[in-house]
Amino acid sequence: LQGNDKVDFAIELVSASDNKTVGRFREMNYDKKSVSDSSTIEIKVDCNGLKAGEYYLRLVAETELDVELNITDVQYEEYPELKKMQQDELRFDGTEAIDDYELQNYPNPFNPTTIIKYQLPKDGFVTLKVYDILGKEIKTLVNEYKPSGRYEITFDGSSLASGVYVYKLDVNNFSTSRKFILMK
Repeated sequence: LQGNDKVDFAIELVSASDNKTVGRFREMNYDKKSVSDSSTIEIKVDCNGLKAGEYYLRLVAETELDVELNITDVQYEEYPELKKMQQDELRFDGTEAIDDYELQNYPNPFNPTTIIKYQLPKDGFVTLKVYDILGKEIKTLVNEYKPSGRYEITFDGSSLASGVYVYKLDVNNFSTSRKFILMK
């Protein structure tokens, strides 16, 4: 990896009986600062709390680079020959795979900040904007391509007057909006 290059990984838990994605472990983002050319990344998965059954893990990798990614299925008790190692432990938190778009904020009413959470079942170009009650655009919070997943962003209304505002999510062919109240 060089400069601003990055590779995004996610691990999905899949039921062996019907090949349905049961859950998604947290996503991992690696760039030049977090991984060197000679480092090995170990991923330890803890499935405590998971219902009995047969499952497999699916690694989803996304990058715009022309690179070769290698995965090995080797387990060691000790790593004497590996000089550099970074370990990430993933825990299944019981959250299911994302099937629908969602948009919500908390708290509502708010003063002066609120957290807007949204989720995307598919990759797409995301636009999240805030409008006043008359439809005038106040602020663009997100305007970029995003992979499927769960996201949150903090909206700061400290420079605005008290009142009702609307936040709107547009992605792919999906659009939804919600009202929120700024109380000072």
